[in-house]
Amino acid sequence: MAAEERRKYILSTLEQYGSVTVSELSEHFGISEVSVRKLLISLEQDSLLQRTWGGAVRTARTTAELPYQVRESKYLQEKMAIARACLLYTSDAADE
Repeated sequence: MAAEERRKYILSTLEQYGSVTVSELSEHFGISEVSVRKLLISLEQDSLLQRTWGGAVRTARTTAELPYQVRESKYLQEKMAIARACLLYTSDAADE
């Protein structure tokens, strides 16, 4: 799994649960806990989370300013439903 995908997963997990542990991430990614800690340090330096003993928690900025790559995949089904409704609405209006 690429570093950017790991970052997305961590931020999504924080968005959903509010916290995450180093051991959970290490197991999920199949990488060492040292590598996970380095990734968390990088995210903390970007002010996207706050590291804690054994993990990380979301910060106010985590929710408010998620990177575009994370936001674009969030609520994808809902966005597609809106797009379908708009398409139906505009095609109905064009038929009149």
